[in-house]
This record gives sequence, structure tokens and C-alpha cells, in this order.
Amino acid sequence: MEARQQHVLAVNAGSSSLKIALFRCNKERAPVCLAKVTASGFQNFEHQGHRKRIPHPTDAPLSHVQEDGTPPEQGDETSSKDVEERTDNDGVHVGANPLSRQDDHDQKHQQRQGHVTWDLYGARDGGELSTLFEKDSVYSRSESEPELDVDHAPSMVDVYRLLLRIMARHAKPKGLNIYQELHCICHRIVHGGTYQSPQLVTPTSLQQIELVASLAPLHNAAGILLIKTSLEVFKSAPNMAYFDTTFHRSIPLYRRTYFISPTLFTLHGLPIEKYGFHGLSYAYIQRLVGIYMGKKSKEDLNLVVLHLGSGCSGCAIEHGQSVDTSMGLTPLDGLPGGTRSGSVDPSILFQVDGWDRTDMEDYLNKKSGWAALTGTTDFALIAESQRARYSHHPPAKTNGHHHKTHHHPHAAKGPPPNNNALEPKAESPTAAEKHPDPQAPSESNANANTNDNANNDPYQYRLVFDMFVDRCAKLVASYFAVLGGGANQSQAQNQSQSQSQTGLVFAGGIGENSGVLRQAIVAACGGLLGLELDVQENESVGRRGRVVHEIGAKGSRSRVFVCFTDESKEMAWQYQEGEGEVGQGDGGKEGGGGGGGEGGWEV
Repeated sequence: MEARQQHVLAVNAGSSSLKIALFRCNKERAPVCLAKVTASGFQNFEHQGHRKRIPHPTDAPLSHVQEDGTPPEQGDETSSKDVEERTDNDGVHVGANPLSRQDDHDQKHQQRQGHVTWDLYGARDGGELSTLFEKDSVYSRSESEPELDVDHAPSMVDVYRLLLRIMARHAKPKGLNIYQELHCICHRIVHGGTYQSPQLVTPTSLQQIELVASLAPLHNAAGILLIKTSLEVFKSAPNMAYFDTTFHRSIPLYRRTYFISPTLFTLHGLPIEKYGFHGLSYAYIQRLVGIYMGKKSKEDLNLVVLHLGSGCSGCAIEHGQSVDTSMGLTPLDGLPGGTRSGSVDPSILFQVDGWDRTDMEDYLNKKSGWAALTGTTDFALIAESQRARYSHHPPAKTNGHHHKTHHHPHAAKGPPPNNNALEPKAESPTAAEKHPDPQAPSESNANANTNDNANNDPYQYRLVFDMFVDRCAKLVASYFAVLGGGANQSQAQNQSQSQSQTGLVFAGGIGENSGVLRQAIVAACGGLLGLELDVQENESVGRRGRVVHEIGAKGSRSRVFVCFTDESKEMAWQYQEGEGEVGQGDGGKEGGGGGGGEGGWEV
């Protein structure tokens, strides 16, 4: 008997970018992505001044969601007709009553300022994705294309409603009404505190998400806005929150704990410790690399993973569990990013006169990183300037503008094979995946510099490249040491777990697309760890449509991979595995739906 099919929508928001993806799920195969819509190039004004108080969940009417996550009885709040009318309303302001119309349409039409780049990717037969079209324009009313008709710079909520309309128009010919027939809306939430499983959105769980928003202000704030909007739009489907921090709750206490008094201060009762981020990405990477390697369960897998994008982190995965990661209480700790400082001596800021806490936080999060030294968040420019040092091939051509740069080899040629093959294949990349956006849905920052500010200083480019390679290589070496033996292992365990069983994985927009950076990192630590790259495989990453691409040489002591990560698909996978067994506001207790079942793979 064929398994029951369900349709879920995955929502993944950055500070000024957004992706929604529609999946068909059943328990007999991997989730199939039917369509995805991405948007970038807008400024979410709600995130300006991130220390501004976020509205409490009880400030807005929540009669459309009960404590058990179910919609209200028929007749409560609004009718389904109201929902359709509200969904088609182009000009909903953030914070305004979602049922209220905007001012006179003619005046609004004349004052429209909406400007968004969006891309729709739809499914071929069998679930393989192909690009339908790409658009970069100011939207106007038209019968042939969706419009963004607002009298202000478009907010995250405006863009979310636009993407829902685009998705709805694409799904309708396939017989699916996304406003009435979805089984779940899955939201990526960066910081989940001590939650150890995905959570059904209720007033209680939403309040808990809000309490930790200050630890990931750009992303939790966006997540809360989109959850509330989804509760307004989707009356018949539950909303689920999937947390980046959940994956790292397995890190041992002696690695999570800081050398400060636990009684120094409290944060809404949460322990002040390492939480870690990029967890959905690491869960997906572990899953896909495990399938590729032929592992029967995640307990057989040991990986060191570098997720390198505008936000960067590393993770040590032992027997399928996170045992260390570089980010800490917040995403600021660890590796540097496009505008983040990464780990620095905290006393540096004590030397600056006249700065308060907000100034310090703003500087480290938004005005540091490689942008502070080069004037650009575009690491592709920096890496390309160093290609001659690591390759005999001439550098790829670039016109200096990242969103128009075409040297990245990510664009796959030809239709990707079936998603269920032993060697998973990549879906067609979005524009953001082909050319990583500094504002992509990872822990990026709102006020990032652009290429227009690039200083094009060869000395600074080389300095930043060498600094970044050095920090990544030292992190990789330390994590190989963690997996090769630690305080929680017996001598017998140490002997049975050699470095030859540990794989190195590159992921994230930079890790996936920069062969020069991968080669430099392996060159910096490979001698110690026995790592070696196959130069041709390293240069061909992305050209064959693979999700997992092995780039290690045959003589390498440990295997080396590139994995094109997909947090949205991981949410769909976890929903599929934990259907009906998710936590319900349990305050951090163990719950089902965490993805992975009993440790085996569902393919």
C-alpha cells in the first residue's frame, strides 16, 4: 500500500533574504522539492536597531492558534474568504492589523517602492527542479506576473506574502491549494535555547522563542514575524519551529561551559553556555554524506564540517552527534564572517571610550569581519585574487560585482538524476546558491558592506585570505584531535577510532564554491592530518549536479567532500521522520521529531 503523501512548506529567513520551499513527503523515500521561491535585495526595516523590543506574543491576537497548536473552531477570527482576500492584499504593513486594507490604492500605486529580486524554481516530472525564470525589477500590477505593491520599502512580511502568492500560482495547476491543503509549515529558527526537539508553535513555545531573540536578534526576530504571519494566513495547518541549536545539545557539558561564574548573570533562566548554530545544515550534511559513504546509520559516521558562508562555523560530529562547534552563546563566537569579528580578545573594546553595550555589539556583528579589512563581504573576490598561488590555471574572469560573477562552477548542466540515488544529486541552484549572497539565510547581518566599497588592495586581500585559511586550518586540526581521542573516551575507543574514519566536509556558500579556499585549507593542515585533494575533482565541484562531491585524492588518509547543504529539505526530512511526535512547548525536554529516527537513514 502506497504511503500517504503530505505537503509541507519550509520557511528559511535571513536578515534581508528569504526562501520558501514546497515539499511532498512520504515515509518511503526522501522528501521531494516541488518548487522553491527565493527573494533578496530588500531591506527588512524591522531589523534596524535590533535592540528594539520585539512585540510579545500576547501583544498580537493569537486566537487563531490554541495551546495544542490547532486552529480555532469554525467561525472564530475570520472566514476562509477573509483569508483569501487578506492573502491577496499587496500592501500589508508590519505591525498593522492584517485584516485592514491599505490607504487608497491609486495613491499607494503611485508611491510604490517595492524592489526585490526573486527566483522561482519548479519541479519537473519526478521531482527534479529546473529554473522557470529569474526576475529583477520594480514590480507593477500585471496579469502575467505577481506584484509587490506597497507604499514603503518592502518588509520581510511583504516579501513573504509575495512569495506565497508566487508559490500558490505555481502549485494551483498541479491541483494543490497551498492555503488550504498544506499539512505543516516548517520554520527555521536560529536560536531555540535548550529545546532538544522541534516544537509545535503555541503561545508558550512562541514566547520561549521570543525570550532568546536577543541572542540571535536578526534571525529570531524575522522568524517570529513569519510565524505570526503564517498563523494568520494558514488556518488549517500547524506551524512547527525547527532550531539550529537543537543539533548541538549533545555537546558534553565540559565543552559547553565557559570559565565564568554561572551565578554572574542569568538570561531568562537559560544557562550561559555554548549553544552552537548552523545545526540544520550540519544535520543535512551528516545525513547526505552518510548516505553517500554507504553508512547504515549515523552512529557509524565521524565528520569534521566547515560551514563557510557570510556566517562561518565548524563542527565535530562523532558517531552522528555534535561533540563540539565553534559558535557559542551567540553566532558571534568562533570563525570570522563577512561582517562578524569572530573570536577576539574581549578587552579590545574596553579601550574604546564612549561606547555602550549596543555600540560594541553593533561593531562586532556588523562592522567587522573581512569587510572591515577589505571593504567587501564578497569572499569570492578575495579568493579569486589568490588563485595564482594555489593553481596553475588562470583565474576566472570577474567583473567585480558578485551578483554578476559567473566563475562559480555551481550551475549544474542538464537535468539532475533522481533524488533517491545512492549518490544524491543536487537540485538546480538558486541564484543565491550559484553566487552566494552576503545576506543569504544563514547567520548574516543587516548592514553588510557591498562590493562598491571594496578597496581592491592586493595586500589586504592576501592578508585576509591567509588569516581566514589559518583559522579554518587550526579549527580542522583541533577537531580531528577531538575525534581522535578525548576525555570522554576510553583507550579502547581511541584505538578503534582512527583518523582514517573521519571525513572532512566543506559546505556553505563559500565552502561549496571556492576551490581555491578548499585547496588552501587542506594545504595548511593536510600534512599533519594526512589530507590530500584531487585537484581536478576540486575544480569540477558543482558541474555534475551532485549534492555530495568527493574531492579527496586516492592516497588521502581521510576522505574529503563538498556537500551542497539544504536546511529547508532537512526540515522536511525531520517532519517526515517525526510526524505526529513533535514536542509541544516542553521547555527543553526530550521530544520526538528530531530527525534521524533510531539512528538509521531514510532514503
